[in-house]
Amino acid sequence: MNRRTFLKKIGIGAASLSILGCDMSSSKTSKPNVVIFYADDFGWGDIGCHNSNPAHFRYTPNMDRIFSEGIEFKNYMTHCVCSPSRAGLLTGKHYANVGAGPRTGGTLPNDIQNFAKDFKAAGYKTGAFGKWHNSLPNFPAEGNGARVDYNKESKWSELHGENTLNLTNNIFENHKGWKWGEGVNAYGFDRWVGFYAGGGDHFDHYVDWHHDADWWHDRSYRADELGYRTDLITKHAVGFIDKNKDGSFLCYIPQEAVHGPVQLKRSDLKEFCEKLDSELGIKGQWEYVSNIVSPKTGKRIGDVSQLRFDGGKEFDLRVIDRNQTHFEPLIYAAYVYTLDKSIGAVIGKVTDIGKLNETIFLFASDNGATPRGINLPFKGGKHSLWEGGVHVPAAIWWPGTFDKNTAPYSPGDNTYDGFIGYIDMYPTLMSMSAQPMLGTKLDGMDCWENLRKRTECRPDMTDAMYWMWLDYGTVRTKRWKLHYSESKHRAELYDLEADIEETKNVASANPAQRDQLIGFYRKWITDNNYAMSYMTIDKRNIHDPKPSPSGEVLEVKATQTKAIKRADANGVFVRFSDGTGWDEEYDAFIHAGDRVEFDIFVCDDSDITKGCFYTPGNGWNPFYRSRNGLNQDGVEMVDLDLPKGVWTRQVVGIGNYSPGTIPVNFIALQSTAAGYYHYYLDNIVIRKNNGGIRSVIWTSKSNFAPILYRYKRVNYNNLADAQAVAGFPFSDIQITTFKELNDQKQ
Repeated sequence: MNRRTFLKKIGIGAASLSILGCDMSSSKTSKPNVVIFYADDFGWGDIGCHNSNPAHFRYTPNMDRIFSEGIEFKNYMTHCVCSPSRAGLLTGKHYANVGAGPRTGGTLPNDIQNFAKDFKAAGYKTGAFGKWHNSLPNFPAEGNGARVDYNKESKWSELHGENTLNLTNNIFENHKGWKWGEGVNAYGFDRWVGFYAGGGDHFDHYVDWHHDADWWHDRSYRADELGYRTDLITKHAVGFIDKNKDGSFLCYIPQEAVHGPVQLKRSDLKEFCEKLDSELGIKGQWEYVSNIVSPKTGKRIGDVSQLRFDGGKEFDLRVIDRNQTHFEPLIYAAYVYTLDKSIGAVIGKVTDIGKLNETIFLFASDNGATPRGINLPFKGGKHSLWEGGVHVPAAIWWPGTFDKNTAPYSPGDNTYDGFIGYIDMYPTLMSMSAQPMLGTKLDGMDCWENLRKRTECRPDMTDAMYWMWLDYGTVRTKRWKLHYSESKHRAELYDLEADIEETKNVASANPAQRDQLIGFYRKWITDNNYAMSYMTIDKRNIHDPKPSPSGEVLEVKATQTKAIKRADANGVFVRFSDGTGWDEEYDAFIHAGDRVEFDIFVCDDSDITKGCFYTPGNGWNPFYRSRNGLNQDGVEMVDLDLPKGVWTRQVVGIGNYSPGTIPVNFIALQSTAAGYYHYYLDNIVIRKNNGGIRSVIWTSKSNFAPILYRYKRVNYNNLADAQAVAGFPFSDIQITTFKELNDQKQ
């Protein structure tokens, strides 16, 4: 059934999406409860009151209630992926200042204050239920944790489509060898039930990053507690509220929904279809969906209790609905509905214990939606700094104290249009609840008085918000937004008052605003001593600019037989080192101020002076590529043309890789001309912005790892195998240790 036929059949025309508010009691307590609903990958158009298009099937009455009865934040900003957003929400600090972004993962340092610690200090009971993703698990309290060899212990799982560790022995098997973390309780939470990774199977808790189940009660590993994850999170949150109903509580609920994988109970899917019929007049959806047959197993949806819809699974969405016109949006909307049900259950429990008017409810999403969700009318989504990635639905509701009936707001006019964001929530909630805020040097602002008076919390250009991403950064005020990269020569300016969809670059028509925001962004990077690969590092922030080779050095000899066109795709990258230091607890991850340093020398007999350099690996892919990897002189590594017979030191940012690790390190060989390479390299390190060393990549032969050749995204363990590939452009490559430097002849 195509989209037009479907809409005709249900008898409802398509409706537009809106960025307007959702239009659809009361004594103040001295210590109000706080409930935070933190949705995952939830876009602007994923909530029903923003999206009445029947082809999207949105039915979210409980979220709609918060938005229609509370105060909606029309301009709420976040980051474009989850760990940095969570770190900023918790601490009120920019993720770059706590080693938690712009990428996901890492360990949030526990010496930083956060809202859980503050509420606990104020006498609240504190609980967190759901997805953490800001540190690693602790060693299980009952001792049921172990270090194992994945290659020896894993077995093929048909359900998960890969080798997994034992999911039923209730032993957390740490096969990666990382140090155990402190556990969520150590961050100020009296009660914790949930998981540490980014997402996992809703029924057996399997996480492919761990290759094991990931489910915890406080410091105890509890993979034996099975059930649909959204239900379990809801059950434990409701239980926590009920247990602490006679006091004040903070209940932080970072749900997994609607992060992948997309999985549902059959009963929830049926219930959702019935709601579409009874509440929205969209008929016949259960009859339609229950009879869909799995291309993999031949079973009907109506006969399967645990439904999995991702690629390769029993009811693969893209196999069944290649054009994403009916089945996929219906299933995803049902997934959204499970999140809404959870929110309704929590609000219901707060109401049942008589604390509705004594509770502050905050709803927000950690980032924009994936392509399966709806970010319209915004451009882009998760993993981008377009509005669709960072401008998300959010609202706050304190029934009877701060709601739609609180002047200067009124029913139908209950949106806060001010510029506000995730890092503002910690100080705002502490002020709103009249509890002491113990955090200092925050990047976020206390917006409570501005919310009450309906005035701008960030009224000036200098109150801008800042982002960094893999190869560009962004600075935004309420009106103006700049996407910026020196390596890409990119300076796109958008006037959001006229163009919230970011369709027209007005940089050339507004040079004053463009240059002002460029100045803001450069100053922000320099003042904080961040080191981005797409920015030239301020030379004043370089620890030691002079090369200092000594002792053993790395020698590179290679013969290139043909010119290399499109060097990123067709160059050869030789893995030579794993690096050191990745087993530390907090410093095991790249931070935003980290930079790569290496000394390099071109010998007199080398034909090639351009096309050989060190690059860290982004996984198995080189990180410094065309338009990403500027040295201290503003020259890209791929364009680095060196003089012969002179040692130079190269300093290149790597902070936008935070909080990753760099266990793969390459020598790039990618000259645009054939010829002979003869280079020396030494002192290859990742340096912290305080001058310390994060990781030693190479200072002597002790840093060697087995040589590996990467060509056209394929790894080869020996040169002969690589040379057997058609088009391989080298007849010889040698990466060796040169003897003591004072003996070398140049």
